Amino acid sequence: MKRFSILSLLLILVFCASVAHAARVKPVGLMQTYTGVVYAATTDPDTIARVRDKEVRKLKRTSDIFVTDTLVTGPDSSAQFLFNDGTILTMGADSVIKVDEFFFKDNDPDANAFKITVGTGVYRVLTGQIVDENPDKFEIVTPLAHIGIRGTGLGMNIEGTGDSIDNAANQALYKAFMDERVDGEMWSLIHEA
Repeated sequence: MKRFSILSLLLILVFCASVAHAARVKPVGLMQTYTGVVYAATTDPDTIARVRDKEVRKLKRTSDIFVTDTLVTGPDSSAQFLFNDGTILTMGADSVIKVDEFFFKDNDPDANAFKITVGTGVYRVLTGQIVDENPDKFEIVTPLAHIGIRGTGLGMNIEGTGDSIDNAANQALYKAFMDERVDGEMWSLIHEA
């Protein structure tokens, strides 16, 4: 009986520790709307634990997004994401971005920050509260430049090649697209980003 109690207590402690570990990773936003196929991939172990041990997730309406996620839209697809500060990011077909940094608290505006890296694709960004309170900490990295935003909306159409998106996430996305029998052309788009 004593062994059973100790084993039960140990199992409960392990479970609570894993839940607490996954809870440290908080969503930074969600997908509001989409058409077609949209994926998120991450190589961050904390995020993987939070999303039930999945490196690649097929997103749907209201799916959470996290720092370190690489977001990809398929052919004939689009998506709109709402970040916790009110920033709206819209992606067109065959687009790739990585959420590098996001921190937002109403009571700590000096610490608030937003940074994404964009690959090839079409994008539209409408800024939220972070730009209002800490404009120097809102950044978009493109294959050729860093863009600092001072409170506005902007659209981008980026073509060509660059090395700005995490290659490990690309490998995971490739596997997901192949598993779903998605057009192999998407891999070349992701690989070039």
